[in-house]
Amino acid sequence: MKLFRNPLGVIFLTVMIDLLGWGIVIPILPTYAQRLGASGTTVGLLGTTFSAMQFLFSPAWGRLSDRVGRRRVIMVTAMGSVIAYVAYGLADSLWILFGARALGGLCAANISTAQAYIADVTTKETRARGMAIVGAGFGLGFVFGPAMSAMAAHHWGYRAPFFLAAGLAAINVAWAAIALPEPERRGSTARSERSLSDAMAIPNLAFYLMVFLVVTLGFANVESTFALWTSHELGFAEKQNAYLFTFIGIVLTSVQLLATRRLSARYGDAKLIVAGTALLGVGAMLLPMSTAWWQLLIPCALLASGNAVNSPSLMASISNSAPVDRQGEMLGVAQSVGAIGRIVGPGLGGFLFDHAGHAWPYRTAAVLMLGVSLAVTARSRRGRDTPTAR
Repeated sequence: MKLFRNPLGVIFLTVMIDLLGWGIVIPILPTYAQRLGASGTTVGLLGTTFSAMQFLFSPAWGRLSDRVGRRRVIMVTAMGSVIAYVAYGLADSLWILFGARALGGLCAANISTAQAYIADVTTKETRARGMAIVGAGFGLGFVFGPAMSAMAAHHWGYRAPFFLAAGLAAINVAWAAIALPEPERRGSTARSERSLSDAMAIPNLAFYLMVFLVVTLGFANVESTFALWTSHELGFAEKQNAYLFTFIGIVLTSVQLLATRRLSARYGDAKLIVAGTALLGVGAMLLPMSTAWWQLLIPCALLASGNAVNSPSLMASISNSAPVDRQGEMLGVAQSVGAIGRIVGPGLGGFLFDHAGHAWPYRTAAVLMLGVSLAVTARSRRGRDTPTAR
């Protein structure tokens, strides 16, 4: 099969299987934690723990993959995910659940390694199309993970989804061992431990890292309060939200696979970042104006499409701005920067929702996204994009 011979096809399946496990766990973790005595604040801290571990370990995994190889890091982190998911399923106390969540976040920090793998097997011109693979994997995990979780819980009990996720992670270990080739990395192996300061010393890279931080923080405002908004304003229950998330996942995956690849080749990364953040901003602005479920479809489609266009283009710009021999490390820095947004964003969104009004997380996100769109436009017109030479 062509898929088994194409490194991008192999890494796509690796990412998709990995993110299916994520999609299985996310919908049931809050209620599972409540069974163990967690309050709403404690559930929030579980999310913070996950993002904090990503912040701490993303550069380390990326740097290690620069030294010992992408394939080894992907296999080791997949094995760690098996242990984390089993620990979720066996947890009989919140302390065990927090430990499992921390290990899960540590292993999920390997996304920078998958992105570095894509950077290794693509050219500067085709990198955004390659990075769309990660977004497509995320979208498929969003579509199928919750459905698999619901089926497993219905037929085998509320702990079963975690063991299903563990099984998928085990499959990923075997898949990587059998089918995932080690890519040829270019340049020498860097050994600097000052990842963030080194990244910020490269103007173009620093700019796109700040763009990534603002976009992630803004999107976290929307993501963290979305179910609260639909519940308070439209009376949605878990089933209605699940249908809506499935719709978002379908749009996201379709745009990633069918449109982003072609648009990147035609217009380039900077224009797609501008368009993507503009779509995110408009979607966030329109969302709280909805008064019926069908009116939500347009802003949700805009948010999904904006993310599908923006995310791979932004990752490609970060990769193209990084030193050739430190791709894993610098993409790890990007994931750490994104983790800061995922740590701060939910708290900010929740505060605005409770104290400023239910629409304010989305208005804030709209301002941030549209501001980024204008900033990237201005920078492009000044001709400031000068990626590191390949």
